[in-house]
Amino acid sequence: MLRGLSKGLTHLIDFDSEYLVSMVCRDSRDRVILNVLRAAGSAGLAPRMIYGKVYRYGLKYHHITRRIKRMNKRVAAEIGERVADKVGRNWALSGFMLHNWSAKTSEIETEM
Repeated sequence: MLRGLSKGLTHLIDFDSEYLVSMVCRDSRDRVILNVLRAAGSAGLAPRMIYGKVYRYGLKYHHITRRIKRMNKRVAAEIGERVADKVGRNWALSGFMLHNWSAKTSEIETEM
């Protein structure tokens, strides 16, 4: 029931950043990809450029797009939103994630 309620009221709800990260990320590699996308901003990065920043975590080039698509699938099933969108050939955080995750993490960092 909570899942259906949250799907209908997504545009009115501000999700907690920890809840979003726990829902989206299965492991630390997913978190690293999200952090790279957050640092890239609205223009996004090509999968090859993301790979250049995360290769030391044991990811291959073709794993980047696959993991982003899986994260999108998880969030779509849970609340009907997307984590990242294609911008040309690049991946960038969606407006939903920018609003609910990036802004709140920066607010938390400034409070500390």
